Amino acid sequence: MKPPNQTLHWTAIPLRSIAARELTVRCACMKINVAIVILVVLIPALAYANEIQYFNPQIFGNLAGESTLLLSPAKDNSIKPTQIITDINEKGIFYAARLIYPKALSLEEARQSINKLYKQYEVKSFTENPAIGIWRNETGRFTIQLSSTDECDSKLVQIIYIWLDR
Repeated sequence: MKPPNQTLHWTAIPLRSIAARELTVRCACMKINVAIVILVVLIPALAYANEIQYFNPQIFGNLAGESTLLLSPAKDNSIKPTQIITDINEKGIFYAARLIYPKALSLEEARQSINKLYKQYEVKSFTENPAIGIWRNETGRFTIQLSSTDECDSKLVQIIYIWLDR
């Protein structure tokens, strides 16, 4: 039996069209990869974008001359205070601190950040107050007051920590 007489016909596809399709596919894949990288990088950054660097209340009761850390360790993108003022009693012991944060931080953002650590200590009568917040940590023996202050012609967020055993 003889194989059927078949003629093969080759269709010429211009290389430019193949390259263009391949380039389009590569660009689409690259766009997806870039989108994934952006999501992986930005979502964690947004989650902590307005988290503040906190004061370290463990210094309360310590002598001012001792080596102590005023602030808790910061996350890479946490908002750091621009000013820290500590109060020391006549015995040389830390008993209060006032932290001022940059104007990029709103009072509500600061409240949300404080609540990440101290929500259970928030004084209920101040939870809905847009101008002030109070947290009273009986176990740690300190209070936190959140408010704003007018300094340098700007409204700035200030957080005051006071040791209860002074």
